Parts: sequence; structure tokens; C-alpha cells
Amino acid sequence: MYPKHYPFTKLKSDLLKITAKHVNLNKYKFFIFGSRVTETGDDRSDIDIGILGKKQLSPSILYSIKEEIDNLPTLYSFDLVDFSTVSDSFRQVATKNVYNLN
Repeated sequence: MYPKHYPFTKLKSDLLKITAKHVNLNKYKFFIFGSRVTETGDDRSDIDIGILGKKQLSPSILYSIKEEIDNLPTLYSFDLVDFSTVSDSFRQVATKNVYNLN
């Protein structure tokens, strides 16, 4: 789960700071899911980030968050998923193993 090229505590802090600029973290869950959490990926695996709230995020907010995350000085790529827009079956599978960021 832990990225080797960027301290995890710094990554977590940076991700929360970026997201908090755009959404109220009291109203949205912010988490890592996928191969980084299940430890089925490798060093080059992307980091899958999920956001889940009662209300769907606007495309402009998602874009702004993603753009700032992509500008972090890391060797990793990131996927950002608004879980209010995914199918129930995807949500069930993807949220079986998550690392909550907030």
C-alpha cells in the first residue's frame, strides 16, 4: 500500500489539503481503494482515490482536484472516482477494502 517514492504521511496530508480546498470533508468520505490497498499491485501501480458523498461532485470540481493531485511531485499516477456515479456492483467490490483518508 505504501508508496516507496513519497512518504505516505506526506501523501495523505497533501491529498487531504487538496481535497479540502474543493469539498467539505465532513460531507464526503475520501479513501484509497484498489490494488494499493489489497496489495495486489506492484511499485508502478496507480493510486485509486475515491470520494463518496450524498451529492455528486461537479465535473469542474473533480477536474480541479485531479489536476492538483496530478501535480504532486511523485512518480505515481492517480485515478479519482466519484463513487456517487458508479454502479452498485462496482461500489460493492471496490469498497470491500479501503484505506480511509479522513
